[in-house]
Amino acid sequence: MVAAGWLAKLAAVRFLDGRPPVELLGGTLRLTLVENPGAFLGLGRSLPEAARRAILVVGIGAVLLGALAWLMAARSLRPAKTLAAVLMIGGGLSNLLDRLPDGRVTDYVVLSAGPLRTGVFNLADAAILAGAIVWMGSSMRREPSADPSSGA
Repeated sequence: MVAAGWLAKLAAVRFLDGRPPVELLGGTLRLTLVENPGAFLGLGRSLPEAARRAILVVGIGAVLLGALAWLMAARSLRPAKTLAAVLMIGGGLSNLLDRLPDGRVTDYVVLSAGPLRTGVFNLADAAILAGAIVWMGSSMRREPSADPSSGA
């Protein structure tokens, strides 16, 4: 995931920098280059630089390190939960590495459905969201009963 996030960022910078947005699929998909100093959808962008760095680099880095250690120690996660964790951790790490040099994350995708538009996001953000959806979906599934005669 980290490598895919970096390759997508490099392609976005290479093909979108200094150019007007590219609209595909009748405007449903819009590619535009945005440097985001904040978190998801620009959250926290108005914080002082030192506070943003502390939260979005040090804080997120610590959370990702803890999540990675937890994932590596987890012995009985279902495959769906493992996939979800890998997507979320990988997406978070990709964004963290993007943010290290200048405190910003490169975003480049906007999706539209009629008058509705998403904020600008990137592949790493999509992986984090996909991981969260997979995690929630797998949490909603009922576990099979260990005792078939229990009637549960």
